[in-house]
Amino acid sequence: MQFKWIPLVICSIALANSQDIKSVCTFAHDKLTYLCSGIKGTFPSMFYGAYNIKCAGCEIPVFRSGTFPTSADVPSFNLSSSGIQNITSNAFSMLTKLRYLYLQNNNISGIEPGAFRGLTQINELNLEHNALTHITPGVFDGLKALAVHLSHNNIVEIPGGAFEQVDQITTFNLSFSNIAILHKDSLKGLSTMEILDLQFNKICYIPLGMFQYNDLLKGLDLKGNKLRNFLPGTFSGLKRLLTINLANNEFSEMDPSLLLPMASIYYLDISRNNLFYLDAQALRQAAPTLKVIILKDNIWDCAVLTNLVKFFKTVGIDTFGTGEGWYDVTNINGIMCSMGHVNYAMPFDLYIKKVKADSEKSVNYC
Repeated sequence: MQFKWIPLVICSIALANSQDIKSVCTFAHDKLTYLCSGIKGTFPSMFYGAYNIKCAGCEIPVFRSGTFPTSADVPSFNLSSSGIQNITSNAFSMLTKLRYLYLQNNNISGIEPGAFRGLTQINELNLEHNALTHITPGVFDGLKALAVHLSHNNIVEIPGGAFEQVDQITTFNLSFSNIAILHKDSLKGLSTMEILDLQFNKICYIPLGMFQYNDLLKGLDLKGNKLRNFLPGTFSGLKRLLTINLANNEFSEMDPSLLLPMASIYYLDISRNNLFYLDAQALRQAAPTLKVIILKDNIWDCAVLTNLVKFFKTVGIDTFGTGEGWYDVTNINGIMCSMGHVNYAMPFDLYIKKVKADSEKSVNYC
């Protein structure tokens, strides 16, 4: 008779205060995962093999190199909601085969340089919903990851050279993090990055030369910031960019020459700004590969919008996209427009009131 070995481990460790509280790691066969609960400082020294680990009810204020003391081929380590406040250098040195590292929903405010050194097979590193206020240069030194998520923190500034020694980050999510200050070298070292999400921060200025290190970038999301104008050359270096989202910013003019560096751009979202005029022909000349432009929720008058839609339609550019539209006021296929002439920027809520009032006045009753 052959016996099949089934991993089942129950370990206890003595706490510093001598309380008789046990930390337990048990194997969940259906999930191929060790479920560890009650970890207060150090994980049990035991055989974990090539199975996943998930922490539940853990409280680990500082995750350091000795917190996980056993070398293992663990592919996924879930430390979300584990009370982590700080991560020291080489914290995951025993877990070089990690592909998924989940650190979201902790209270992480400090990460030392080299904290993720040695992690060269990461598919996803998740640091969302923490208390990070800054990115210390060197934090991601030696990291090779397909995706890093840092959204919903409180990072005010991305310092120059912060990512200079990064091996690879392909998708970088820095959205909803209160970022206001960028430097020319903020993205230096991210030469393999293809997707950058900076939406819903507080960015009002993009330094010239910031994108010179990111010529592989294909998708850039700057939606929901405070951008009011762009200097010539702002997007220089983005020759492979395919999509750019500039919606929900604060600019009332747009120079189409901004798109000149983007040799392959096909999607542009400039919705919900203060635009009342756009040179469609110049935009077409600057971006002949463009296939979709989102125009809604600007302060168009109907004559200007009609001309824009007509021109873009003749050159095969879709202006409508998807999503909800304004169909109960004067509009062109859901894009709101004013019957009166608009030749200056105004707050969008005032524009809505104006369009609604004009629409009501124009009703002809039988």
